[in-house]
Amino acid sequence: MQSIHYLKHDKVFSWINIGGLAIGLTAVMFITFYIWQETHYDDFHHDEENLYRVSIEYIREGNSLGGGHEFVDPLAPAMKAEIPEIEAATRISSARPFSVTFDDKSLIIDQVCFADVGFLEMFNFPLLQGDFRTALTDPYSIVISDKLAEKMYGKDNPIGKVIRADGTNLFTITGVVKSPPANTQFQFDALVSFSTLYHLSNVWMGWNGGNQYTALVRLNNHASLEAVTEKTNRVLWENIGVHYASHGMEMTGSLQAIRDVHLHYNSGSETLRTNLTIFAVVGLLILFVAGINFVNLTAARSLRRIKETWVRKLYGAKRGGLMKMFMSESLLVSILAFVLAVVLFKLFEPLYVRVSGTIIGETSFSSGLIVGGLFALAVLIGVIAGSYPAFRLSLLPLGNSTKGVGETQKREKHAMQNVLVVLQFAISVGLIVCTLVVSRQLSLINTKDTGMDRSHIINVFMTGSSVREREPLLKERLNNLPGVVAVTASSEAPIRDFSGNGYLPEGMETVMMIKMLNTDEFFLDVYGIKLKEGRFFRDGDADRSTYVINEALARTLGWGDNAVGKYISRDGRHEVIGVVHDFNYASLYHEIEPLIIANRANEHLFNVISIKYNTSDVNALTGRIRETWTEIIPDSPFEYSLLHELYNDIYKSERQFRLLFFCFAFIAIVLAVLGMLSLMAYTIKQRKKEIGIRKVYGASILDVLRLLLQRTAVQVIIANIIAVPVAWWFTNNWLENFAFRIHIGWTIFALAFLISSFIALISVSFQAIKAATENPLDAIQK
Repeated sequence: MQSIHYLKHDKVFSWINIGGLAIGLTAVMFITFYIWQETHYDDFHHDEENLYRVSIEYIREGNSLGGGHEFVDPLAPAMKAEIPEIEAATRISSARPFSVTFDDKSLIIDQVCFADVGFLEMFNFPLLQGDFRTALTDPYSIVISDKLAEKMYGKDNPIGKVIRADGTNLFTITGVVKSPPANTQFQFDALVSFSTLYHLSNVWMGWNGGNQYTALVRLNNHASLEAVTEKTNRVLWENIGVHYASHGMEMTGSLQAIRDVHLHYNSGSETLRTNLTIFAVVGLLILFVAGINFVNLTAARSLRRIKETWVRKLYGAKRGGLMKMFMSESLLVSILAFVLAVVLFKLFEPLYVRVSGTIIGETSFSSGLIVGGLFALAVLIGVIAGSYPAFRLSLLPLGNSTKGVGETQKREKHAMQNVLVVLQFAISVGLIVCTLVVSRQLSLINTKDTGMDRSHIINVFMTGSSVREREPLLKERLNNLPGVVAVTASSEAPIRDFSGNGYLPEGMETVMMIKMLNTDEFFLDVYGIKLKEGRFFRDGDADRSTYVINEALARTLGWGDNAVGKYISRDGRHEVIGVVHDFNYASLYHEIEPLIIANRANEHLFNVISIKYNTSDVNALTGRIRETWTEIIPDSPFEYSLLHELYNDIYKSERQFRLLFFCFAFIAIVLAVLGMLSLMAYTIKQRKKEIGIRKVYGASILDVLRLLLQRTAVQVIIANIIAVPVAWWFTNNWLENFAFRIHIGWTIFALAFLISSFIALISVSFQAIKAATENPLDAIQK
């Protein structure tokens, strides 16, 4: 009951104490769930500690040429046959869209992977219907996710139903698999039996096939990773490495633990690790700021209880009882703050899910651990905050020395308070600097000249060989639509990195891995890419064997301005007829890499039609495009996207990071300001008589304001001195993840100083002005 009375006695500051700590704990709870989700990918599979992905690296003259986990299909079975330590091996292809028709309906399945029969046995993706041992055995078998099954067939049983893919092949549904959770690298809507690939036309399999397949292995419990890696390299050498060595190239294999892939080996993993580190630091800072506020306010309030403590001891209160009283009061506040934090967490969970893309329900396994840990943390903060009054005030002696002891404790408290406030505000300054840097860098992504024009372009996707065969007619009809400026077809849209192949440029003795794009003659017109020298493709078979390259490739080869007329060999000699200015066809995380543009329109290799338009009524135009598509390709679903939206999707994670970072940084800054306001209010309350006496003896309002604000000004300056180098180090490390980045100039730190000074002075000025203008006689008489 005494603890409840303690809260009611000063309701405003009780709620500030509870609310401030609750907000801090809520933010830390969200951050903890986010970090847990990102650091616990693929940890739910059986024997996950023995599961590995095989990655290949290409090397020439001791220099890495890059590589990755996508390789030719025979690698996994060859490793299983020749390496005894491998218990099981399986393969999965990169995801691709499937255009399917069923029951007089049609749709596009976005992510379809070809997978070995052992894939469902090795990885824990539960089969809800069908037998995981046989579902992917026969050619033309397909296993669909439960979400896709409901979308296609509702509540009906899909097993045994037949669907047509790409207008040609018939596939039998042999299973329904539970949709993959968010925390796995294997994202798919459907799995097709790997054996199907050997029955499809225009698919190159074998050691000289395409690099589109990932080899996955499970080692036995006694396997040595080093020994398996060595044997993997022997398998590579005997089957394909000898051929590459004749061209001056070497390839080495490595095994990547499945549970480490997301955080260490995938594209963007380095940036992800940096972002997680930043979030972890921000979470600790929020906790630190909230804890400082709690401790400071508890300590400040305790000084008002010196007389109360003395009276209690005078009436026989023992030290143990006093300690128990103070500690219980502090613990009650911290526990109430934790309860409020849980309520706030549930209230804001839907908003957090939309912003972060993380589904908290999928981490329910860890929920108890995280919530329990934060409860223990709240209790610890309560213990620390309650320790000061519990130990210091319970030691107060009786007698005339009480006043002297109180003054000593006030001096000690003010010294500790000054240090904590400076640290607290230094955190706010550092977060302001980080916020400015993050905002400017991500603004650069939207404003940087990428060497091409992505505006006013609609991409229409062609899935399946039967659709691609009708591409010339479709382009012709689209060109005649009102509002259409130009139409082009290409193998890929220039929004993500292109695939590469091995080429032998003129004057070189070794093969190079170079990115490659197939286009028609209108590609530059649609995308606004500038030609530097030579010419682009013309309509006619004469250019079917020629290449156009970018500036990066010309520089790499040392051709300078003499690239036109050179030759590059792959399946014959190809003359270079032109050089285009560099354009960013991948994200700004990467430098612009060498690129070959080929013109192979007669081979039906185009997957995307890009339409440049000049109309403001985009919906009407897409409607006309849809009608044209339906007339020409009635048996295939129409799928399109605006290019700038696809480009923005590349940086979706960056936008999520920016928004989350801004939210958490704002919380930390607000908590710091809240703490300063509360402490200033207590300080002024304690100094009201002093202020009144100063005014009686002639001090002006400005004198009083100067007295109250000068310490805050000094604290702001010291906080900036502490925060600036730390913030520079953090932001500079973050920016190193980008190939194109802003320069951190002095203006950012000057702006952060001005913002922090404004926040601090405005935060305390209200209380100071109120105290300075109060009637001095009222203050003295209180």
